[in-house]
Amino acid sequence: MPSVNTVFVEPNFPPTQRNFVRALAEVGATVIGIGETPTDGLDEQLKSWMSHYHHVPSVVDVGVMTDAVRWIQGRAWVDRLEATIESHTLTAAKVRENCTIPGTSVRTAWLCRDKPSMKEVLRADLSAPGHEVVQSYIVIPTGAASGGKHTHPGEEIAFVIEGSLRVEIDGEPPVVKNAGESIIVPAGRIHFASNAGSGTVRAVATWVVEKGKPRTAFVQQ
Repeated sequence: MPSVNTVFVEPNFPPTQRNFVRALAEVGATVIGIGETPTDGLDEQLKSWMSHYHHVPSVVDVGVMTDAVRWIQGRAWVDRLEATIESHTLTAAKVRENCTIPGTSVRTAWLCRDKPSMKEVLRADLSAPGHEVVQSYIVIPTGAASGGKHTHPGEEIAFVIEGSLRVEIDGEPPVVKNAGESIIVPAGRIHFASNAGSGTVRAVATWVVEKGKPRTAFVQQ
């Protein structure tokens, strides 16, 4: 079976990262490392598990990482680009798409990072029987979206703090809301939101929903 050429992000730090590199090498993969540690800072054992190591100033800089991977692609076929540290996964996904390498997409990587992207800051009962209010702080990185068309069992009010938020509500023309602007999505309406600008979107979303029902229901495409 031919070897799989795998670019592995940050093989030296934290120290447990070397275990992934060792395991890949042991099953026959050709491992090419990219990391912030200078080459002379790697020990000989770690070097022995890799066919090449590419030093970069930052593994979370999409431009730097894209250039590094394209340099590698100019010399060898790249089958996979892997990152195991949560803070590296979104960058890795963007580089995959830039370099047409199969693997986790930007959309999926962003959804997997749901903890930092949507933090619930308030949930409380309302005077209206059977209803509650939920409020969340939302972050949508450049090029990302809300994860597909969906509905809520109540109204959603979003206020944009930073960036440009594109909102598509079925049956209505798409709108872009910039910092300082807000939008309301009627209960049960299929909608979709995405980052329409070149910077991160930060917003506060408030839902007035029926208590006991899932706040979000995704629509089958």
